[in-house]
Amino acid sequence: MKIDFRIIAKIGFLLVIIGFCMPIACDMNGFQLGNVMFDNNDALTGVLFYLVFASALAGLAIGIILLLKKKVPVIYDWIALVVCVACGLIIYFTKLNEGVGLQSGANVILIGWIIALVLQMACAKFSNISVKIVVAIGIGAALMFILMRFVAIPTGIPNTNINFGIAILSVFAAIYGPIAGFFIGLIAHTLVDLSWGWGVWWTWVAGSALFGLAVGYFFKWYKVNDGGFGMKQCITFNIIQVAANLVIWLGIAPTLDIFIYGEPANKVYTQGIVIALANAAVVLILGSLLLFCYSKSIGKSGSLRAE
Repeated sequence: MKIDFRIIAKIGFLLVIIGFCMPIACDMNGFQLGNVMFDNNDALTGVLFYLVFASALAGLAIGIILLLKKKVPVIYDWIALVVCVACGLIIYFTKLNEGVGLQSGANVILIGWIIALVLQMACAKFSNISVKIVVAIGIGAALMFILMRFVAIPTGIPNTNINFGIAILSVFAAIYGPIAGFFIGLIAHTLVDLSWGWGVWWTWVAGSALFGLAVGYFFKWYKVNDGGFGMKQCITFNIIQVAANLVIWLGIAPTLDIFIYGEPANKVYTQGIVIALANAAVVLILGSLLLFCYSKSIGKSGSLRAE
């Protein structure tokens, strides 16, 4: 059984609608913020708020039409998505980025945008996604969340732990591919941040998601699902995971921390070095061991082959 990838992307629009109805900033939802803009003679921003909601509603309507087996040109998906994201970003950079604390609704909207954008981009290459991969995303995210949240060892560097959940992420990405890896990292890390109550630190969430994507992109090279994960494949897997950790945690994530959050460079690059080395070591030892065990258990039959 397969699920239409394009339809799944519309879950992102549903999250945008839900987030719009939640507190976004100043304990007000999107409708209230839009009305405040109109009251303050800022009609343009007020219109932008309502366009975020209207375009998300249009995107969700497209999903409903697709469920009814009706044809809708894909350009309409992109129009709804671009309008929704563009209006939201204009509001943020012109009104909400200075001295205004964003609340849970804004986080839900951002998650919705990410889901809609990534799946819409992916559907051109991956027209369908199997139920097995959807289930794998749920199980992998749950396991990664538990390990990140409850089985973490402090390194002595602020807000930096030895994270055993990264091994689970690498294993699921190596078995089920880049889409599973991306969403397991995205969902699990987001839930961990929310569970601590300090809000979502999006640059690090993006780091976990990109790591899953990078490791999963080469999943066919590892031959895990063929029962062929041997020493050669293990070396390939670890070269890729080490390279991904170094690029993400020494380059992408700390650099975004500086530009987006204004964090001190020496702090975030120190954290990045520790995270990159710790993650690489955990995946090298625990991730490789789990992949050896899994691959040998299914033998050459490939009975749990990822599509």
